[in-house]
Amino acid sequence: MTECLDLVDVAIDIFYIGYFSWGEGEVGGRGGSGDGRKWGWWVGREGVGSLMEFATHGDLYTLWLLENAFQESAVCIYTAEIAMVLEFLHNAGIIFRDLKMENILLDHNGHIKLTDFGLSKWLQKNQRTSTICGTLQYMAPEILLEEDYTHAIDWWSLGVIMYTLLVGRYPIDGAKNHYTMQRKVLQHRYQPPEHVSKEAGEVLALLLKKNPKERLQALREFEKLPFYRDFPFEQLLKKNIAPKNFLRRKLPPTLARKYYDSSSAKRRRKLGQRAHEGLSEFTFVRLKGHLVEFGLSVHNTLSRHAMIS
Repeated sequence: MTECLDLVDVAIDIFYIGYFSWGEGEVGGRGGSGDGRKWGWWVGREGVGSLMEFATHGDLYTLWLLENAFQESAVCIYTAEIAMVLEFLHNAGIIFRDLKMENILLDHNGHIKLTDFGLSKWLQKNQRTSTICGTLQYMAPEILLEEDYTHAIDWWSLGVIMYTLLVGRYPIDGAKNHYTMQRKVLQHRYQPPEHVSKEAGEVLALLLKKNPKERLQALREFEKLPFYRDFPFEQLLKKNIAPKNFLRRKLPPTLARKYYDSSSAKRRRKLGQRAHEGLSEFTFVRLKGHLVEFGLSVHNTLSRHAMIS
């Protein structure tokens, strides 16, 4: 499934080496799809950076602010694309750990490009890890409970995204700390409103299973569900279907500030900010049995020292 690399940011497994250097290469082989596009990387005293193809139309979060609740046909397409990306990463031995709308960039046709691998880690199938990290709004119950976890956490995050796109709001209001969010998630029943179809609700119920062993976490299982019945996954993978054609409004020429500052977007942004309550500003990491909060600037420095380590 090499085409899937078109949907994934170039992730470079280079570590901090103490001096500045620059490199570039063709997107092919281990690094990409082989279509001749160029990428670059650099290493400096502050960490590692990568230069990727320009994503012209912002991110899924900004589009959601403008679009409100998506049509189910658009949700079907976006969740299918994200599921294909997760399947590719997990089969490659990578757990993403920070899947959220802000990390999903869009091209001119509305196709996704996953970015920000700062919290990703090499993890083979059936292996477990234990670091508490990510964005609280999207954290799976097993992370909040400080249990060892698997790739299933990424599929929970997909469930949160799917719910938000379908309903136009987050399933749970945000919390300012890990313990409060844990209580909210464990007590909440993830029941969508009545306007959500039975088929879409079934997908949500399977993605948002609090027991990871019962959670939907494989593309082949996705394809069997009624919500995706007869859906042309291969055509979507080849980008023969444009997600922008399934939006309620025309995809703006760019999701730049002038669109972001429209009156409807401002209302949506206020709702998003209330739901987040600063959650995007922190990552949570367990060190030697203690729960430590790192501010955004510290997190960025730490994560860039080991992009996928």
